[in-house]
Amino acid sequence: MTLTATQQAPAAAPVVRPSAYQLSIGRVIRSEGIKLISLRSPWISGALTIAISLGITTLMAISMRNFLDQVPASGGGNEMIAQAVTMPLAFTALLVTITGSMLITGEYSTGMIRSTLTAAPDRLRTLFAKAIVLVGYTVLVSVVTSILGVALVSALFAGTDVALDFGDLSGAVLPYVYSAVYLVAAALLGLGFGYLLRSGAGAIAVAVGILFILPIVPQVLAMAPGMEWVAEAARYLPSNAGSALVQGSGDEVWQGALILGGWVVAVLGLGAVALKARDA
Repeated sequence: MTLTATQQAPAAAPVVRPSAYQLSIGRVIRSEGIKLISLRSPWISGALTIAISLGITTLMAISMRNFLDQVPASGGGNEMIAQAVTMPLAFTALLVTITGSMLITGEYSTGMIRSTLTAAPDRLRTLFAKAIVLVGYTVLVSVVTSILGVALVSALFAGTDVALDFGDLSGAVLPYVYSAVYLVAAALLGLGFGYLLRSGAGAIAVAVGILFILPIVPQVLAMAPGMEWVAEAARYLPSNAGSALVQGSGDEVWQGALILGGWVVAVLGLGAVALKARDA
């Protein structure tokens, strides 16, 4: 009796069809944007930024009305309006820095970072998406603040010779563009410190220390004999570079922009290394 073995053909491998919903950088940016606008803190921070800026701008414009006789006949209006509108930058930079740090440290404190990295395993892509969303948010707040500030100051100076002169584009527009650049740099520094330290309090403390407290130290040390080099080194601090960008002229503007860019690249780079090297 002969037994015949029936050889069963191997099962065909399942056909994997590409999904119509691939994880792209655009979708990651969209998800980060949804997370941003669904939180109350960015709305509160943005409202406080605008309110504080307009309040300080109003006080500055009222005090400047006493010096209208010293306004040059050409370009002085643009300069005075820009000074009043950009005066609160130190306070607004603080608020956007806190917003940038809380954008990521809030996820670490609640454990949501694990869900984020599970949905989007490419960690550098999530960092890039958060940075893009933060830049858009900061630019929007800065533009709204500048437009409202210019309108408010123009109303306060109504009936005087102080008015925007769009014939001088650099004086009428560029100060507000540079202000937005400075605020974006401050927000990204907060984000970078947030990734690096993973602690909201720690990131805010370091960012505030570097942006607002550290610049005071060279002013004190520079008064001592032989310490003049400290004042020169202080030019490379982000807050002083931001002041040179917004209020400077000529080469000072580009030097300030390059210094700010170097700080942002360095801090975000360290944050990216920490994000890749550590567990969530």
